[in-house]
Amino acid sequence: MVLTAVDEEQEQEACMNSEFVECLRGSFQNEQLICLAPHGGAIEFETDTEAEMLADLLEVGSWSCKGWRSGGGAFARWHLTSTDINPASFQGLGSLLGTAYARAVAFHGMASPGVLVGGGAAFDERNLVGEYLAQSLAGTGVQVTVATEGDALAGASPANLVNWMCAGNGIQIEQGPQVRYEYAELVVQALAASLEELSG
Repeated sequence: MVLTAVDEEQEQEACMNSEFVECLRGSFQNEQLICLAPHGGAIEFETDTEAEMLADLLEVGSWSCKGWRSGGGAFARWHLTSTDINPASFQGLGSLLGTAYARAVAFHGMASPGVLVGGGAAFDERNLVGEYLAQSLAGTGVQVTVATEGDALAGASPANLVNWMCAGNGIQIEQGPQVRYEYAELVVQALAASLEELSG
């Protein structure tokens, strides 16, 4: 099922029924940016909320998937790695093919604490994003790291969703549980500011 409007009732129903839904939100007229959250719902908590918040702030579109499972285990049931996501299997994502996005940002969750800024974008661009995040999260104790070659969650593969959606210029944000639960708004604000500077 593809949800194309904010419909909390449909999402609640999907949650109660342990389902998986695909969501398109916001305006897709602006090709400067697409916000992504392939593991939303209970798969990687709060990542879809962050993608939608950023899209709202910057008046762009977001694509997310949300999965739930009664009693837990949504990650094991619904998680698909970003390099395995194929638009042929996702009607909403497939509808976006052919759009030449200048940049993409993908929100993810990781088990370890902190924030890791990865993706296929140039290191200096990802470093700028990291500086904004570190400033926004100052005083929280959260460590922000910019991924380097070889990092397990670097997200630099050309096959990664965040990179092929924008010809390699993707930014992947990996976040520990505390960051997603307590500081999502700070993360989104920092990303909005850094992306506006990058788009110049």
